[in-house]
Amino acid sequence: MKKTIIYILSLFFCFLSLNGFSQNQLNDTDTPEFKNQGEQEDYWAQKFFQKEYKELKYKAFAGNITHIDNVFIFGRDSIIVSDSDEKMNLIFSKGLLYPEIIFGYHVSDIEELDFIKTSPKKRRFRFLLYTKGMHNPTVCFFELSNPKANGNMDMRDFIQNSTLTFFKRGWIMM
Repeated sequence: MKKTIIYILSLFFCFLSLNGFSQNQLNDTDTPEFKNQGEQEDYWAQKFFQKEYKELKYKAFAGNITHIDNVFIFGRDSIIVSDSDEKMNLIFSKGLLYPEIIFGYHVSDIEELDFIKTSPKKRRFRFLLYTKGMHNPTVCFFELSNPKANGNMDMRDFIQNSTLTFFKRGWIMM
């Protein structure tokens, strides 16, 4: 009983200490009217990158990566990737995103955020991350950079020579 209480309290304090981004941080007096939820989420994504973006260079996963169906195995850890096309799966098979970075077990709905592109050499994305013990997913953002990219490069070629230069959890979806 004592261990259960300690475990629950530990989870609670861990959850409080996460450096997450709250949607309240996005509320300004200039918030526009939105026609739908998608427009509002895109607005939040723009604001998120404006306030939270700091470029870092992440190393790709150095070990063996196995891809079976929609599961990517990185050593002893794995990630389930659903609702993703073959091009986006390349992000995981190349080891650009892996469990030690994202701290979750299931990724879905990966999408490029064309509306906040800063240059042809950088592409920004968001996805939903499911974490054990949490019922609702977290919206996560990342950026890939490819110094050899140009405006005509397709996604597969872009990812092939890119590095992860930004990753951060956004907010929990309710």
